[in-house]
Amino acid sequence: MLNKLIEKIPFSAVAIRAQGRPSLSYGKLTETQILVGRLLSGLHISPKDVVGIWLAEGPELASSLYCFGCHTIIFPMNIRSDMAMVEEQFKAIRPKALVVMRGQFGPIMELCQQYNIQIIEIETNYNRPAGDFSLRTAAKQAPPFVPHKNDVSFMFAVGRKIFSHQFWQVVNKAIVNAESLFLKEHDTTLNIPSLTTTEGVMNLLSILSVGGSMYVSTHNAQERFLNDFTHSRASFLNMTAESWKYMLDNIQTNYLLLSGHHLKFIRYYYGCMNADDMQKWQTAFGVPILVGLSVPESLGAVAQNPLVLNRPGSAGLTVQTKFRIFNDQNEDCPTGQTGKIMIRSDYLPEYFVNNPEYAKVIFIKGWFNTQRTGYLDDDKYLWVHALEK
Repeated sequence: MLNKLIEKIPFSAVAIRAQGRPSLSYGKLTETQILVGRLLSGLHISPKDVVGIWLAEGPELASSLYCFGCHTIIFPMNIRSDMAMVEEQFKAIRPKALVVMRGQFGPIMELCQQYNIQIIEIETNYNRPAGDFSLRTAAKQAPPFVPHKNDVSFMFAVGRKIFSHQFWQVVNKAIVNAESLFLKEHDTTLNIPSLTTTEGVMNLLSILSVGGSMYVSTHNAQERFLNDFTHSRASFLNMTAESWKYMLDNIQTNYLLLSGHHLKFIRYYYGCMNADDMQKWQTAFGVPILVGLSVPESLGAVAQNPLVLNRPGSAGLTVQTKFRIFNDQNEDCPTGQTGKIMIRSDYLPEYFVNNPEYAKVIFIKGWFNTQRTGYLDDDKYLWVHALEK
């Protein structure tokens, strides 16, 4: 279960931070998680039911993902999605409840009424610790249900595809990610990938698994990113393509950013980076750039360059994933020849919730098609070219 990630971490340690607000401790996060479990049980929401999370990017989204994810299947939802897509998702996953901020109104509430979805309201204010919230929905108090390790814990959406993962997959991958990044207690990560994405959720759980803290932005605007970075004192960054471009475009005019940072390295999981950008970044920050490849369906990283033997330009070595490169006839390519990047991993979904037939297309000979092209060199480093069209 997810709460096993943090059971040995001191209650006084800081879990979630945000600019202008007190920090949230692991003790308070655990207390809220227990209250959420009792509420869900009182509402007769079991570990096998789906609860959607409809919250803006911010610390309350981060804490809700953890607190509700300890007890039931959660589905992080992008509140900027159009209602037609949201209705498709509701039809596919049939959530029993939706978590919203108190005072939420508009089309989403009408859809919940239409599909008979319970509303769970939470409430906070800026005087409270970042991520601390009260449950405004009342229910008869009852002991929480206990999820089994093989129960589903998360559902994610990538475009119009919805897929699910079990508790053990999510917890194990969080620990693997933390180990591959050398995360330690007191480290801080700044959330740049959205917390409604696989990468964002796994970043959160990876840092919580070691007793570190996540600095959570309360907005998505790129122009505020530099400000968040200077306040976060982050140990490492996991960059998106958009934030990367913004940083590179503005790096020369933000000298404050370049002084006094606490970075150990910067992680970029889009498979390839041109040499000029990498040189510019490394010169500015003086820390390694670890390029890797993330596959959302496999809970994030499948390849990453190590700190030692970092091979610039490549996506690095496997992270508990097996690779094959297929040609157009779905046969193995020789070393160095470009083809479809195929993976096999314990962290892949067995089926797609809203399109069971899709698995028959995306899996070829039992191998998952990442829809990216590249090749393996003689030392088994992965080189990624582009998204498959």
